[in-house]
Amino acid sequence: MKKVECKKQKNNISLGIYKVQLFVQQLVLTNGKDWLMDVVSGLIEGFADKALDLLPTLKALIDKVPGASFILHKFVITPISTKLAEPVVNLIVAWAEKNAAANSSSLVSYLLH
Repeated sequence: MKKVECKKQKNNISLGIYKVQLFVQQLVLTNGKDWLMDVVSGLIEGFADKALDLLPTLKALIDKVPGASFILHKFVITPISTKLAEPVVNLIVAWAEKNAAANSSSLVSYLLH
C-alpha cells in the first residue's frame, strides 16, 4: 500500500513541476525576452536592496550622504543587475523556445491519436 502511495506522490510532484515549467514557458513566450529581462533584473535589484539593509553601517553611511542612494542605484546596482540577468534570461528563453517546439509536436501527436 505504501509503495502505491509513494508512487502517486512522485507522480503528483512530477505533474506539478511540469505545470510550473509550462507556466514559465508560456510567460516567456507570451511576454518576450525584454519582459523577462525586466523581471530578472528587478529581482536582482531587490536582492541587492535587501542585502544593503542587512549592513546597517553601510546603509547609514549611504543615507547620510545626499544623493548617494541614487548614485549607488544608477551607476552600480542597476548596471550590475542587468549584466547578471542577461545570461540567465538567455538561458531561460532558449529553454522555453526549445521546449515549445518539443511540446507542440508531442501535443499534436497526442491530439491526433
